[in-house]
Amino acid sequence: GRRGSLRVEMLAAARRQGRVAYVLEPALPAVQAELASRVPVLVLQDLGAFGIRRWHFAVVVGGGNEGDPLVLRSGTRRRHVTSREDFLRSWRPGGNWAAVIVAPGAPPVSATGGGWIRALADAAPYLPPGELAAGHRAALTRWPDDPLVLFAAGNEAYDRGQLDEALTLYRRLVAAEPGNAAARNNLASVLLDAGCPDAAVREAGRALAGLDPGSPFQAAVQDTLTRARAVAGAGGPSACAAE
Repeated sequence: GRRGSLRVEMLAAARRQGRVAYVLEPALPAVQAELASRVPVLVLQDLGAFGIRRWHFAVVVGGGNEGDPLVLRSGTRRRHVTSREDFLRSWRPGGNWAAVIVAPGAPPVSATGGGWIRALADAAPYLPPGELAAGHRAALTRWPDDPLVLFAAGNEAYDRGQLDEALTLYRRLVAAEPGNAAARNNLASVLLDAGCPDAAVREAGRALAGLDPGSPFQAAVQDTLTRARAVAGAGGPSACAAE
């Protein structure tokens, strides 16, 4: 009767159990890829008939290749075998919705870097710091040059107080995308915390110079630059080891 609206609640329940819920691309190849890697797939079906909807969640655990039936855990049935055609017919009304529930350190094989980072962000409030860090390490291993992965991993390292790690990641991102003002601003903030105010002034200045007038980042970058200039102007011995 809720027309499939339990999807959100089901994914939230998985996150509360310390897992990452990842919604797949709405196509059978994504399901097949996960099954090939031995990851079960949660799907939403319509088992109704004659125009009457009967929404139903099931878990696909096998099959799905050309001509092969699919094997599902469905209701109280541990092994429900259905033809590919019948499965697709029941799956289509729900928008081919499918999701996998995985450990933070094990991104799904069909995931994208950006999709995984967004899924990690949704799960982050429920994950212990070590598990969240494992999710970002796995992302860096899988997508080492993805800008969003580098940015998110840098932020996570910064939040843990790992300044050297955050500096490395932000510098990699800035080298790949010199015009990324958000990354330069974060790099400047880390440099400031690391005792490098002069370097922080340079990076914040470059970030500010690259912004268009009225940019939403302008206030944040200006604040970083002002703080860095205040520390640099105060003089005193430099604690910078990150130049």
